[in-house]
Amino acid sequence: AALGARHMAAFPNSVVGLNWAGYEIFRASRPREGRLLLERAVELANSPLAEAERRAWVMNNFARVLVSQGEYTEAARYLAQLITFEEAVHPDGSERLGSCLHSLASVLLAQGDIDAARANLERSLAIWQSVYGTENHSDVAASLHELARVLRAQGDLTGAHARLERSLEIQRKVHGTEDHPNVAASLHE
Repeated sequence: AALGARHMAAFPNSVVGLNWAGYEIFRASRPREGRLLLERAVELANSPLAEAERRAWVMNNFARVLVSQGEYTEAARYLAQLITFEEAVHPDGSERLGSCLHSLASVLLAQGDIDAARANLERSLAIWQSVYGTENHSDVAASLHELARVLRAQGDLTGAHARLERSLEIQRKVHGTEDHPNVAASLHE
């Protein structure tokens, strides 16, 4: 079956079908085709009839595509919209808000806005620790890892080292082994 065909057959001309098909085609190294389908999904998702959660899901996938294509300004715009949506729906924070803040921080770091990247990562960490009720979660470790990159870029090598050590400790606890790709990523830094 052609890439995306099963999704389009199951959900013809719908946000769901276009989203899945577009993302699948994009991941199969056909970025232009995938982007066109995701643009249509975003258009449909932004209609008044679309469910808010579905709209957020589609916009998040589209932001990922934009980041991978180096279109950071456009990706930041979509992520900022998602953050605004999540803050309105979940004022005390949510897993997706933490994720959007983390993603926006990565975009800002790529654009050289180190201070804004740090602020978003620190907020992401606080939300995730609150949502999960623990620091021992892979999302917390991922944000600590990214925060270490920011601190290193700011010249705070001691702070960067401490965050990498904590990220590594959490990854070991979460995965129960040192033979996991996330643990290896922490060791690589």
